[in-house]
Amino acid sequence: MTETIVSKNASVSAFRRVAQSGRLANFRDFLTDFMGSQFRAALAECNGDMYAVGVAQRLRSLIGSTANVRAFVKLQSGNPFGFILPFQAARSLELSLFPVTIASFRFGLLVTKLSIIRFIKALVFVLVARSRPILEQKGQSVCLIGIGGSALNIGQNDTASHTLENWLRNYYLTEGSTIFHSVSVGLRPDTVDRFFVPNFLPFVSRHMRIWIIVKAVFRCLACLFACFLGQWRKLFMLDDWVFSEMFRYADGGQIYDRYIFSFQGDQYRPNWSYIAEKKGALAVQLNYSANTVPSLDQEYWDRDGLDTATWNEIIPFSAEFAPFIISKLGKHRFTPRVPKMPAVHYSDNSEVEIPDFEKPTIALFDVAPLDERLHVGFLDFHDYLETLENSPGFFNRKFITDVIAVAKKHEVKVVIKPKRADPRVQKSYTDLLEKLEEDDEISILHPDIAPSRLIAKCAAAIVMPFSTIGYFSEKETQIRFYDVVGKFDGQHEAAMGTKIMSSYKELDEWLASLGGFKSLHDSASASKADEKCAE
Repeated sequence: MTETIVSKNASVSAFRRVAQSGRLANFRDFLTDFMGSQFRAALAECNGDMYAVGVAQRLRSLIGSTANVRAFVKLQSGNPFGFILPFQAARSLELSLFPVTIASFRFGLLVTKLSIIRFIKALVFVLVARSRPILEQKGQSVCLIGIGGSALNIGQNDTASHTLENWLRNYYLTEGSTIFHSVSVGLRPDTVDRFFVPNFLPFVSRHMRIWIIVKAVFRCLACLFACFLGQWRKLFMLDDWVFSEMFRYADGGQIYDRYIFSFQGDQYRPNWSYIAEKKGALAVQLNYSANTVPSLDQEYWDRDGLDTATWNEIIPFSAEFAPFIISKLGKHRFTPRVPKMPAVHYSDNSEVEIPDFEKPTIALFDVAPLDERLHVGFLDFHDYLETLENSPGFFNRKFITDVIAVAKKHEVKVVIKPKRADPRVQKSYTDLLEKLEEDDEISILHPDIAPSRLIAKCAAAIVMPFSTIGYFSEKETQIRFYDVVGKFDGQHEAAMGTKIMSSYKELDEWLASLGGFKSLHDSASASKADEKCAE
């Protein structure tokens, strides 16, 4: 089960060298400092017009892109080219004038391309927007934005599934509330309290929509000309302007009570949501995962730009996270409320059954390593996992093989539920899983199963720091983080009460301490023998 360590003389990518040296933290600091300064400046200058604030929030995904991470890696070896950044951001990296000019020119091209694509999509949204007024509802009316079909129940009475729909009805919404969503009715049919809508836009009369489109075309031409002169922000927010016009013309009775946004990596709150708020709505960000990373200083850091959040509410993944999120939020007039809620169930396909296990079972939850040719990031995972002495993904694979070795010793079955089907995962990692399954040392379950549903059927769960599953503290199942790299000595602020094992020995001792595995196995075997005799 052990894996051979590669020679120190083996070829090591520039990205891994930068990650191992700790210099990737400089990119994190650059992103945080720049985005924070842009946000604070925009917030100080806004007078009811939140477009500039939206730009400062929306920029994060562009500046923190894979292309800019790769460019930062090149910069460490003296190559200043490759960045796609606005002029001010490039200057903050202390680049000379020529590479700054190239970076800002490339950024202008990217903004123009993205903005035109978004603008065309916005016009389509307006054309296909709700064509009938909203009906009177008994409870709250809620619009879910950016969800997939697995966040909704399959059947009308599917109350057992661990979906976002059930979680909202059980813990957040008033009784009789109606959920509106844009998942195809072919995937999730309408029910008495859940309806498909083409998108989040409110009902506006047809002639008014045509007028909005006409105005939008002229505004687009003006924005393109302004972008040519270096004023790109209006073009960057043009799609939001189109949506905002729809909300301005909509009657207050056509506005939903809640607009719930699934967290997508930044704190961008669209301008149209402030208009909806004035007409009685709330804009809510829902954190359906823990969003924590294993920082090497053992502290919980804000890697999600919470200090730039302006939502009405942020629903944390679980109640344990609420104090931490509150401590990271910026102090301003738009500071969000943070309710304390049970751990969020998000996606589940209840039609995929979890098999009955013949012997005590451990659920294993990993963090699959991505092929750096397809994706590189800047989060602390790279500082934690990358070493020059070992091949890429070494500790990800060791996490799997260590658990299997200990499980075999204690006669325990191991199952793993991949987070999702991702073509970017390293081939050496997928090859390992396929080989282990072929050798009947691990069972790979369908990724559409809710992890919370799987945990309930297992004797224990072992989780890589600090994946979301480690925080299902209300479950009876024993859950532990396994610090396979051994850097935390059992302590980390981000663990939030979940125990950390920092060595193979601790992993072995913990499974032994649970006890009863052998007797449970013998009992299950005897039961099966009785069933055969009865037949």
